[in-house]
Amino acid sequence: MSNQLKRIYEFGPFRLDAAERLLLRDGAAVPLTPKVFDLLLALVEHHGHLLEKDELMKTVWRDTVVEEANLSANISILRKVLGENGQQFIETMPKRGYRFVGEVREMAGNANQFAEEPPGSQEQAQFPVLSDKPAASSAVASERVRRRERLAWIVSAVFALVALIAIIGYFRQAPIVARSIRAFIPPPENARFHFAGKDPGPVVVSPDGRHLAFVASTPGGKTLIWVRPLDALTAQPLASTEGASSPFWSPDGQWLGFFVGTMLKKIEVSGGPVLKLCDLDSPGNTGTWSRDDVIIFATTTFHDPLYRVSASGGAPSAATKLDESQREVNHQFPYFLPDGRHFLYLATRGQGAERFTAGIYVASLDNQVKKLLLHDSSNVAYGSGYLLFGRGRALMAQPFDTERLELTGEAFTIVDQVRRTTPRRAVFSVSENGVLIHQTGPAVADSQLVWFDRAGKRLGLLGDPAYYRDADLSPDGKKVAVDIRDTRHDRQDIWLYDVANGLKTRFTLDSIPGAVSLWSPDGSRIIYCSNRKGPFNLYQRAANGAGAEESLVESNLTKYPTSWSRDGRFVLYYTYSDPKTKADLWALPMFGERKPFPFLQTEAMEVHGEFSPMGAHVAYTSDESRQSEVYLRPFPGPGGKQQVSIAGGRFPRWRGDGKELFYLAADNKLMAAEVNIKGSALEIGAVKALFETLPAQQGRDFDVMADGQRFLVNTLVKDLESSPVTLVVNWTADLKR
Repeated sequence: MSNQLKRIYEFGPFRLDAAERLLLRDGAAVPLTPKVFDLLLALVEHHGHLLEKDELMKTVWRDTVVEEANLSANISILRKVLGENGQQFIETMPKRGYRFVGEVREMAGNANQFAEEPPGSQEQAQFPVLSDKPAASSAVASERVRRRERLAWIVSAVFALVALIAIIGYFRQAPIVARSIRAFIPPPENARFHFAGKDPGPVVVSPDGRHLAFVASTPGGKTLIWVRPLDALTAQPLASTEGASSPFWSPDGQWLGFFVGTMLKKIEVSGGPVLKLCDLDSPGNTGTWSRDDVIIFATTTFHDPLYRVSASGGAPSAATKLDESQREVNHQFPYFLPDGRHFLYLATRGQGAERFTAGIYVASLDNQVKKLLLHDSSNVAYGSGYLLFGRGRALMAQPFDTERLELTGEAFTIVDQVRRTTPRRAVFSVSENGVLIHQTGPAVADSQLVWFDRAGKRLGLLGDPAYYRDADLSPDGKKVAVDIRDTRHDRQDIWLYDVANGLKTRFTLDSIPGAVSLWSPDGSRIIYCSNRKGPFNLYQRAANGAGAEESLVESNLTKYPTSWSRDGRFVLYYTYSDPKTKADLWALPMFGERKPFPFLQTEAMEVHGEFSPMGAHVAYTSDESRQSEVYLRPFPGPGGKQQVSIAGGRFPRWRGDGKELFYLAADNKLMAAEVNIKGSALEIGAVKALFETLPAQQGRDFDVMADGQRFLVNTLVKDLESSPVTLVVNWTADLKR
């Protein structure tokens, strides 16, 4: 070991110590993940030379086969770490690889010389030059200064230790008062938190309280998982996690589980490939990971229990069972207790006046026995002897005995105004050792109905900010039917806005709220759904509120109306809850016996069907390619399909004359596809982006006037996505004061 050389490289303001795996900038440590450090070291060691992509991937990921996307993502992270110099240091050779082009000063020294230096050696120590580039004498001098500084720190540490012993002796006679520490954590630079809407990822703290993970979006609309060590100043994105949602930690804090559409995946936090664990019947929602490597997760399907799967992958199976005697319709937000066998979850009910009445339960992996703990409607977590959950606008804590599985005290408020991204999901997370993270804000993420022209210019607002879903323009464009959630009373109603003056009136007036409205072609009636009998069934009523409600379709499957043919003869709706075919498109004749029939029923999810103005075709969204795309198909058939969207799409809407089809792309750009009408056939022409949106992603996010010139978009209130989260270390300390 005495002759081992310590490799040190200097470039610009940076100093790279290979042996210590340390990068300094102007003397300050720069945090790097292991893979990013390996990548930087490989580039610097071969500075001036092109490194092929395959060679780099084999060097950095020696024992793992990864995709090229991992390399490009880590190069991007590295350039960002190097700051404005990142581009000038690392040169991209298109389709080949990368080259470090910055001037590098290479130095080396005996690895032990700093530990065992004979007297006077400080004045004689030199670093041998390993390249033909001279080492700067100033670097030698600076190294001497650093060694003296290290000696000074050692002396200071000795004195500090002596002082600490004295302090401990003093406080043996006086109790130490523990205090909590608070700080704000902003979103990453040039990015926004993505806690709400499609593919959300509220912040979660690791079990040891040392790291945060969350989903954030870049200016281009790309969403990734980011990880921030609490001892670092910045967060870094994890490569190959585009489109991820709801990350959750492994018990040892080394892995993150997450969802991408209808897949459950995991990734090593220190860097590595994304590993697929299983396919899901519907998009995933939230998950939890036990000490025995069992994952329990929930889906977004309204009528689903919880599922379990091994952390190493396999076929998922049911972890809970919906209790029909309690009219349960959904289980959500699983959370393992410390023993790794029991878990918490939220159950919701959906019938009659008890619609959405919920309860927080504890259950076991070993049997189907469950126990009601709280009559509250929120995600739930456990930490430091307390259950944490939302109640109204507050974040509550209540003492809990994990051995007896019993509450041992009264609930009390720990945060007055915690943000909720949905009526049941409060933004908070807690570690086992007293680290709490939360975001303050409105009880539910507000959105705003905003008018845009084709260029994306804001033309005006409709109504005040609220929790909107599924806005639908009347055929004459004079009214808008929209769902509005009343978070105080936990109900959702359909309201009608007058476009001209912005006034609104409530359409659903009885004790049973409704949702997802659909106008008749002449604007005289509205179809909607309600779950007064369990699953959502279809009803219709006069748009002016006169007359009695009429039942249209009742069954054990949840149903959502999406389109009414212009001739008034057919209504399209899609169903959920069939485990074999997921979501399907059905057609309801509005004449004769009104017997529904399946229009599209495959193993893929087909949703949001829209009749063309002529009624001979239906545009719809399907995930048959493993991502949502917009397709076109003749109605009622037969005939093949045409793909409309280019790289992801959803929520198709027609222009009044049928010559354009609009949809939202995967990056939330509003797209317009030309449609050429040739007799009874339709051909898709050019597809172009109109403007970028920030949709609330709660149901159908936009509608369009018949002339295709004005768009009404349900838009998220931006301030919340750029607001910081609050970090509280030792949060229970305040309870003892």
